[in-house]
Amino acid sequence: MRYRFACTLMLLSNVALAPVAAGQQQPSPVMDMIEKAKNALNNLQYTQARTTAREVLALGKLKRSQEIAALQVASAAYYPDEASARMPDSAVIFLKRLVRMMPTGPFPTDLMSPGLDSQLVWARQTTFGASARAPLEVTIKGTEPRLAIDVMATRPARWQLLVISTEGVPPVLLDTLGSTPGGRLSLRAHNGNSVLIGPGDHEFYILGISSTSPDTITLKFDASVKGATPTLVDIPDAPDPKRLLPERSPRALGGGIAGGLIVGSATWAMANYARPPKALGDEAKDGRAVVVGIGIGLGSIAAGILDKGRPNRTNIKVNAATRADYLNRLAEATETNRKRINEYTLAITIDPEIK
Repeated sequence: MRYRFACTLMLLSNVALAPVAAGQQQPSPVMDMIEKAKNALNNLQYTQARTTAREVLALGKLKRSQEIAALQVASAAYYPDEASARMPDSAVIFLKRLVRMMPTGPFPTDLMSPGLDSQLVWARQTTFGASARAPLEVTIKGTEPRLAIDVMATRPARWQLLVISTEGVPPVLLDTLGSTPGGRLSLRAHNGNSVLIGPGDHEFYILGISSTSPDTITLKFDASVKGATPTLVDIPDAPDPKRLLPERSPRALGGGIAGGLIVGSATWAMANYARPPKALGDEAKDGRAVVVGIGIGLGSIAAGILDKGRPNRTNIKVNAATRADYLNRLAEATETNRKRINEYTLAITIDPEIK
């Protein structure tokens, strides 16, 4: 097969994971080397194409789009249409590296071939790969979640979206997705209690956790956020119970106990000493008097114990007014904060190049 050469490096515009318009690309030594490898491939100089592609990949610290482009050329160079020139084992190495970064989407049209495409399908069936696509700009407001970042993988995965501020604030979990090969993650400015994303420079981290193997891929986007953090009013404290006025008079516990002892004793005494004498001499004292006296005494004591005091209507009204004032101030503060949170607006600019 004679590969068609694309001067504008069309392979980058066809990568679904990191789309960059050709007019936005800046000339660079790396891109020059990738074009050199493609020129060699177009001229059927497979050894030269392979060598140049490997040199690019050995540079390190490549942009994701550059690494994908180099891996695509290397895969095509090791698995060309010319069957006798193929090196399948080497092609698999580069294809698997490519799939880790490009779980969806075809090869660029100038690199496509039936044989290479079938190898790409096989690599995706055997390798976990994950990527994401973020908008260049997005506006979020209040507590409303905004679907913003697309995620995709070669197999079902669990997803987490975190934001990390460059100012050293601990990471904040923004959204999650259950086991799925693709979906959309949401951005949210506020959760109703605290700010989730504030103004400044941030990093959005996406974790793709394979559901079928112990494998995790981490993706990162740099972002700049503009907006003004809402200033919330303080929530008033509830009234201190110790400072509220007593709503009942003191309990009559002491009086009840004392009264019970006195009344019980008096009952017993009257039953035993206030009886007329018998003609044939005194008889044994009636034991029922003891039971009655004890019962009356215990009843008086129980009444003292159970006494809760009389209601103090004046203090009850004062306390009710105190509680009502607190509830009014609480409602006003809550409503003020709700409005300010709902008006909290952020304009987010995201670098679409995954780090």
